[in-house]
Amino acid sequence: SLFTSSSSSSSSRSTAPVAAASSGSSSYPSSSSSSSPSPSHWARPDPQQGQRRSFFWSGKPQGNLLGIEGLQAAADFPRLAVIAVEEAKGELASVSDKTAEEIVTALDNASNCLCRIADAAEMVRNVHPDPKYVSKANQAVQGVAGYMGEVNINRPLYEGMLRSEKEASFEKLDEEARVVLKHMRVSMEHEGVHLGEQEKEYCLKLLEADQQLAFDIVQ
Repeated sequence: SLFTSSSSSSSSRSTAPVAAASSGSSSYPSSSSSSSPSPSHWARPDPQQGQRRSFFWSGKPQGNLLGIEGLQAAADFPRLAVIAVEEAKGELASVSDKTAEEIVTALDNASNCLCRIADAAEMVRNVHPDPKYVSKANQAVQGVAGYMGEVNINRPLYEGMLRSEKEASFEKLDEEARVVLKHMRVSMEHEGVHLGEQEKEYCLKLLEADQQLAFDIVQ
């Protein structure tokens, strides 16, 4: 599905159609950029010097964590998640009026916005030794996953995709774009886009509880 939220390393259930079927690969900054510590920092700290490891380094790394702009401390995770959600909302605004190609592009862009921070937070909350980072990264994952769940049962978005698939312009798209659009629509049907509002709200609560439980189990 396009929005995919992995609730834990041991739980691969997709809770949302926007990320895995993205038409273009996400262009995440490399964590080995020039701002990252050199391999020489990987050395085990000298006990006689009283050094302590910091996020797998013998010294605190300088610059952005994991190459993500603005990610330099634990508190940045939920902040960047909020920004990512707002950017995704902007991409998907008025999507019901867009052409098939514009919808695919909007979905891809929204997916990249969300997964850029969510994927980093998912990794950090599972492997970081500092509880503060784990907690803040978990907040980011839950925030993004919550929005993903809302998108996957968004009726106007679904109807916009149905309309675009019937237009002549849909057949002019390349095969990959057509598959992405169809996959997203089918995934939304599986997620419950057809349900009533109360049922959708209940479904979202169940998904949130499922994600948190899966994370708690592996901690």
